[in-house]
Amino acid sequence: MDVAKGWTAELQFGGGAGPAFDTSFAVPDVGGMSIFEFTFALMAVILGLALTQVASSFQRLALAGPRVRWAPEPMMLTLLLVTIIVTLWLSGWQLRSERETTVGLMLLAITKLILPYMATAAALPENIGPEGKVDLLAHYDSTRRFTYGTLSLGLVLGPVYDTVRLYWASGKSIVLLFLALNLAYLAIYIMLMWVRVRWVNIVALALVLASGVPTLLPVKVVG
Repeated sequence: MDVAKGWTAELQFGGGAGPAFDTSFAVPDVGGMSIFEFTFALMAVILGLALTQVASSFQRLALAGPRVRWAPEPMMLTLLLVTIIVTLWLSGWQLRSERETTVGLMLLAITKLILPYMATAAALPENIGPEGKVDLLAHYDSTRRFTYGTLSLGLVLGPVYDTVRLYWASGKSIVLLFLALNLAYLAIYIMLMWVRVRWVNIVALALVLASGVPTLLPVKVVG
């Protein structure tokens, strides 16, 4: 049997329904592909590339050796970004029970993941020449508006995505604590876009890490 015949695309008219793409294989010995498996594959690629970006940046810095002028701010920011990426990856598990999605929801979900990837790509220097000093503080200062700007936009898109997915789809509301934390982090990120005082940056990043990481470490992913 031709496996391609197992893929169906049915156009439904009336009742506001749009095109429906069936992701189930009609071949018994192949099995079925769930909506979660079908959509999360793309999300996993984006988040995996973000982690690869971090590893690649540290490799370049390690090879530069003594030419690197280290600073705590970009290291703390990178730790924050890795925590965000891992959390986003694990939070995708909550989508495993969903039986349908839309192109609009997927666009929101992918955009929400691309933003931290972009921040990760800019957090550490990418082009390190064979000679000359590598000033991490100068790089952090020159990219602060971009990195914290993308993180701020991600905090805005996150509740929008959850509102559409949870409230519109199943009538659930967003947890108020989640919104409060997002607003607090949003205010901090916007401040860090403009404030260049080093102790303010270090304290703000420490507060974000101290308030977020301990609450995330005990979170379990149950199969």
